[in-house]
Amino acid sequence: MTTRDIDPVTFEVIQNGLDSLVDEMAITIMRTAYSGIVKDALDYSTALCDRNGRVIAQGLTIIMHLGSFPSIVNSIIRQYEGRIYPGDVFIANDPYESGGIHLPDVFIIKPIYVNDELEAFAGTVAHQADIGGLVSGSNATEVRRDLPGRPADPNAQALRTRRSQRDTVRHDKNQRARA
Repeated sequence: MTTRDIDPVTFEVIQNGLDSLVDEMAITIMRTAYSGIVKDALDYSTALCDRNGRVIAQGLTIIMHLGSFPSIVNSIIRQYEGRIYPGDVFIANDPYESGGIHLPDVFIIKPIYVNDELEAFAGTVAHQADIGGLVSGSNATEVRRDLPGRPADPNAQALRTRRSQRDTVRHDKNQRARA
């Protein structure tokens, strides 16, 4: 079905429903975050992408992040082709391979299935104050592709990565995944 097959009223109802969904994601993250960067500075974004990674709805958050959602989702689709399952949650922050903005902006992407078919991806991105690396603040100027500070497996499923992070970061990521 294409947009031409949908009457304008139905299209607007569906679009407003999707917009409300990503706005609710954003409100949930803001209300449950421990991090001042997320809760007070609102340095995060929410989006809904179709099965091909195209943004179809964006939350009322920082718009700068939204241009990187298609790259992140497409990177996950490429890396996990045929191995994306209901209940999976992906974490990505690699600006080199995934199209992220910089290392402290951590994406959480969750596939959405309808009748056992992958239909969409829900996504959030939020700036984490310090996720580790060569220097405090996670922004070492000398980081290159082959130096520490770059994640070894940037789009690994959440259950396999980042087990030793501080409680604040862990809590915020868990709440974003739930949103």
